[in-house]
Order: sequence, then C-alpha cells, then structure tokens
Amino acid sequence: GQLEEAKKQGIIVDYDMVDPLEAYVFVSNPDYATVDAVEEIFDTFDKFKVVEDPNWPAPSGCKAFSIARL
Repeated sequence: GQLEEAKKQGIIVDYDMVDPLEAYVFVSNPDYATVDAVEEIFDTFDKFKVVEDPNWPAPSGCKAFSIARL
C-alpha cells in the first residue's frame, strides 16, 4: 500500500495502523514533517485527512501524524 511505498522511499520512518482506515505515520525529515507535506504525499493516492498528533508516541526525532482516509 501507500504506507509501505512511502516507507520504502524514506519519506516516513515508520507507521502504526490504528484500523484499516486510519494510521499514524512518523516523519523525521523536516522537509516532510508538516501537515501540508504529509497531505500532499498521501493525496497523490487518495483523499486523506492529516493531523499532527504530538500525543502519539513517536520514535526519537520524529513527528507523529494521524492519517485517516476520507
């Protein structure tokens, strides 16, 4: 899926599926660690709602974003 693809390309460090329609992704690259950048990446595949979620435990040096399919 698109999460695996984004991980292979090094855009995201890792991800955690909450359910089939929602995942948390962890981004370390500051160029991609914004809601706009993550939205842009995933909107190329489908329509997603992206929210930064500092409460979700992320690997060191990463920001966590929630991605829900619309």
